Amino acid sequence: MLRERIQKIIFLILSLFFIGLVGFRAAHLSFTHDESGTYLFFRNLPFWDLFSSKSAWPSANNHLLNTILYQKSITLFGHSDFALRLPNVLAFIGLIIFIYSFTFKYIERIPARILLFSIIILNPYVIDFFSLCRGYGLSMFFHLGALYFIHTYTYLKKVKYLYLGFTMVMFASLSLMTNLILFPVYTLPLWIISLKEKQHRSHLILAPASTSLISLALLIRPILYLQQAGEFNYGASNIWLSIKSLIENPLAHANYLGPYSVEIFTASFIILICFLLFKSFKNKELKSYALSILFLLLVLFILRFALNIYFPVERKTTLYIPILAIFLALCANRIYSNKYFSIVFSVFILLYSFHFVRSFNLNNTKEWYYDSRTKNAAQYLKDKGAIRVKAHWKFHPSMTYYITTMHISNITLLPYSKDYNTQDNPDIILGFHDDYPTIEKNYEPVYNEEYIYIYKKK
Repeated sequence: MLRERIQKIIFLILSLFFIGLVGFRAAHLSFTHDESGTYLFFRNLPFWDLFSSKSAWPSANNHLLNTILYQKSITLFGHSDFALRLPNVLAFIGLIIFIYSFTFKYIERIPARILLFSIIILNPYVIDFFSLCRGYGLSMFFHLGALYFIHTYTYLKKVKYLYLGFTMVMFASLSLMTNLILFPVYTLPLWIISLKEKQHRSHLILAPASTSLISLALLIRPILYLQQAGEFNYGASNIWLSIKSLIENPLAHANYLGPYSVEIFTASFIILICFLLFKSFKNKELKSYALSILFLLLVLFILRFALNIYFPVERKTTLYIPILAIFLALCANRIYSNKYFSIVFSVFILLYSFHFVRSFNLNNTKEWYYDSRTKNAAQYLKDKGAIRVKAHWKFHPSMTYYITTMHISNITLLPYSKDYNTQDNPDIILGFHDDYPTIEKNYEPVYNEEYIYIYKKK
């Protein structure tokens, strides 16, 4: 079919463009605060120590699968910022393949196909993580892969897809421990939908049970270490704040509807999802996704009020993206087909595309925006003779990373401290513009790019 072929060509062209964009950013973005910690703390840890040693878990910064893969990547290709980020770039290519497969196998309507691509790829916040050495890109890749294989199982009833689906959930949980909750989230709806079916009953138990047990066996010690360190106390105290963060991140401070834009978009999104969930129970295909979303919320509430584990916030809200993207695309594909919906949808996609172009930035990320020029600052100081440098705690990890990896010998970086002060009498201070009033008597600005300022002793 010619029309289908044209759509596939357009999809391929757009995909190549975004793969190039992600690859370019992976090669050129300055290394960020959490990436630097990931490299500095875990680059030399042996494989099994990552699962068993308390020294591997001073914080939740260690995203297991990402750590293992970047270690292998720099072993194979040598050290570079791009080599460290390569696993996530490859995950983005895999994500594109899953989107393509799902789109042209299970979605017929063009608006729904565009919607699926837009929610995941035309999302300035989501695309950030595929250019970074963190576990969030890997997590979304495996999560979407799990949904693809489980969906394929419900269509073809071939057991191998069931096992592939839950194997992907296992790898998603090794990317980010939060994804352990996906085992009940996707298992229970399958059981409910399959109550009247006798086919594959033993496999419906064995597939999630075996993969979840393997995941727990591998992650039980890290979970206990992190619990002792109080690392599960970070997040949103209620579900409204969690969903608000999900909307606020890709919105990227764009106040299109005035000062309460985030609140208006959040409330509208919640109303839309509630309406679609209600409608979805009339459709067998959508019912499974509606149940998964409800079970996801139920599990999050249980964790919050039974175990005092907070709701996802900021980058942890990437947990929601794959399931919501598939659900919304399938709703658009199955429920609405009238011309009014097409008009409204076309306007939405036009505005959404405009927002992506307006908010996307080649030089920094939303989460770690301040590190957009830390690499440049390190290069600037490289030839300034022997100097003692005091770095604001936000810049300290990335400065340490570049001093270490660029073999900068003239800089003595003073110890990391969240209590920013000048008591060590440094020659140079790396800070923000707001720091100047507190140090202007003894220091003057000599260099600045975007957020980072270098102050030299007078």
